[in-house]
Amino acid sequence: MLRRGTTALLLLTLACTDRDLYGKVGQEPAQADKIAFTGVLCTDNPATRKFPVKIMFIVESGDLLSEVAPQSEHVNAMEAVISQFLPIANVFVGVVRYDRDAISLVTEMTGTVNSGFTRDAALLDGALALLRNPGQGRDLAGALSLAGSLITGDAFQADRGPLSRTKYVVVHIVSGTPNPAILPIQCEGIFPVVPPICELAYLEKVVRDLRLQVLDLGAAELTFHTMFLDSGQVEGEPCDPRAGAGQCTSAPGLTCVQAGARPNAGRCVQLCDPAAPLCNANPARAACVSTRLPNGTTLDHCASGELACFDGMDNDRDGQTMDCADPNYPYACRGQMNCEEDCASACHVDRFGLAMALSTGGRYERFESYDQINLGRIDFRSTQRLFVLKEFLVFNKNAIPTLDGFVPDSDGDGLSDAEEAGLGLSPIEPDSDFDYYNDKLEHDLRTLGLDPQSPNTFPDCADPTIDTDGDGLYDCEEKLLGSDKTLFDTDADGFPDNIEFRTRTNILFNDNLDDLDLDGVNNGKEIRAHTDATTNDAKGRAELAYRYRSTDLGPTTDFRSCYDFRVSNVTLVNTLDRGFGPGINDIEIYFGQVPDGALEKFGLFHVSQQRIQYFPPDRRVPDTPAVDLDEDDFTFFEQ
Repeated sequence: MLRRGTTALLLLTLACTDRDLYGKVGQEPAQADKIAFTGVLCTDNPATRKFPVKIMFIVESGDLLSEVAPQSEHVNAMEAVISQFLPIANVFVGVVRYDRDAISLVTEMTGTVNSGFTRDAALLDGALALLRNPGQGRDLAGALSLAGSLITGDAFQADRGPLSRTKYVVVHIVSGTPNPAILPIQCEGIFPVVPPICELAYLEKVVRDLRLQVLDLGAAELTFHTMFLDSGQVEGEPCDPRAGAGQCTSAPGLTCVQAGARPNAGRCVQLCDPAAPLCNANPARAACVSTRLPNGTTLDHCASGELACFDGMDNDRDGQTMDCADPNYPYACRGQMNCEEDCASACHVDRFGLAMALSTGGRYERFESYDQINLGRIDFRSTQRLFVLKEFLVFNKNAIPTLDGFVPDSDGDGLSDAEEAGLGLSPIEPDSDFDYYNDKLEHDLRTLGLDPQSPNTFPDCADPTIDTDGDGLYDCEEKLLGSDKTLFDTDADGFPDNIEFRTRTNILFNDNLDDLDLDGVNNGKEIRAHTDATTNDAKGRAELAYRYRSTDLGPTTDFRSCYDFRVSNVTLVNTLDRGFGPGINDIEIYFGQVPDGALEKFGLFHVSQQRIQYFPPDRRVPDTPAVDLDEDDFTFFEQ
C-alpha cells in the first residue's frame, strides 16, 4: 500500500527486460531547474498476472443424459477441470444442475451474501456426486435464469477493483432440447416482433444480455461455452468388450460390442442383418441401423431410430435422409414433411448451442462418442489479451502550476507553501493535525465540518490508516470523496485518483475531453503537461508544459507491448526541509496498461517515485539532465 510521509515508494519491477534491445534516447541540455525522464517500458505478460477466474458449470441432468453419458463421463470431465484449476488461488467454481427444476449445488456464505461460487473442494465433490443422479426434464430457461442471477449477484457484490480483472467462464453441458419448451409467448415483450424461431432467439439473447450486464457492472470478461453431448451412435447399457460374454443380461440376444474410442467403451446391443432385419430384443429398438464407429468400422445393430444425425445418410432406412448435415434442415421440423424427426432434438441443440456460444465469443463442441468428452479446449485462464498502454504520466507532487509559474508544495499535499502559511497549517506535514486526513481534503470539505487544524473522526471509518488500492488516498478519504477504495483510477480515465484530487478534475467521471478553464486545452492534456486545468494559463503554457514523446515499439515475443518514452521540461522547485534536506522534489511516474481493445476499462498501474534535490540556482542531485529509468524503478499496484 502507498503511504504518505514515507521516503519513497517500494520499488519493485516492471515486467520488461528489453532495454538493451532498443537502446537509449538522447540527453537533455543541462538546466538546473529542469529534469527529463527517459526509458523503455513494457506491459506485463498477461500470463504472469493471476487475475480472478470464476467458472460456472450449467449441467443438464435429465434422463437423456444418463443414456448419453452412462458412466457420468461429463462429470469426470468437470472433475478433471476442477482438479487442475482449483489449486490456483484466483479460481472459484459454481455448479447449477437442471432437470425439471434448476438448483445451485454450491451455496457458500461470503460475508452476509450467499455466493454461487466456492473454493471449497469438499463442497464441489458433493456437487459432482449429485450430478451423477439423473432426473426428469430439462428446464434450460430456469437454469439460465438462476445461473445469470448468481453471476450478476456475484459481480454486483464484488469490489470494483478485483471485479475489473475478473473473467467469468460459463460452461453449459447439454444433451437435448429444453423441456418444457420455450414458447413464443416467452418472446413477447422481449422482442418488438416475435422471431420466427422464438426458442433460438430467446436463448441467444439471454446469454448475450448476461454478458453485457456483467461487463456493465465492471467485469473484465464473460464467455459462454456449449458442450453438446450427442445422443450417441449406439444405444444400450454400458459394458466392457474386454470382459467377454455374460455382461448383457437385461434381454436375450444382446451382446457387448465396441462402441467408443476407449477399449472399455462398449454397449449391449442386438446385432442385425440389413438384408433380413430382426430386432426383437427390445420393442423400443426395432430399427436395424448402420453406424460408423470411432475406429472407422461399421456396426449393424438394433436401435430406436436415426442416431447419426450429422452425416446426411439414411442410417435407419426409413426413406428420410434430411438431418443436421443439411443446411436447409428446419429448426422446428416436427410434423413437417421430408423431415427426419429422430434428429429433431440433436439439430435443435446444435443450432441453439452454437448461437449461445458465438454470442459471447465462446466455444461450441459436439461430442459424438461419450468416451471422448473433455473440456480441455476451453480457455479457463485469466484474461490473456495483450496489454497495451492506457496512460503514461509524470507528475511532480511538490510543484503546483500557477499563472506565474510553479510554486512549491513542500509536503506534497496539494496546497502550496504560501497557502498553508495563510491557513496556519504546516507546509512540511501533509496532515497537520495527524488525523490521517490530508490538509487539502479537510480544507476543501470544511463546509462539511472538517478542520485541517483539529483532528476529525468518522464513525463509519474503521481504520483511517488503510489505503487498499495504494493510490495515495486512504480508504476513509476516498469515502469522503466518493471514489472507490479498490480502484487506483475510479473513473477509468487513465489518471489515478490522487492525481485528480490534486488537479481538481473530476475523480468520479471521465472529464478528460472537457475544458474546465476554457483555454482551448482539454483537462487530460493539462494533467499530462502539469499545467492548471482550472485556470486559463495559455500564455505561459509553452514554457511550463511537460513535453512527452513516446514510440510504440510493438509486441515482443513473450506477449508484451514496449514503448520508448521521453518526458522533458519537468520543472523543479525549491522546497523546505522535511528532514531530508531542502529542495526535495518527489516526482511520480505512472504507467497504466489495459487489455488490447479495452482502452475504456480500468487500468493496471506501475508506479515509480524519483527523488530529485534542487539547490537554486544552479545545482541539483543527480546532476544528469535526464534520469534513465529501468525496470527496477517501478512497483505494480494490482488494486
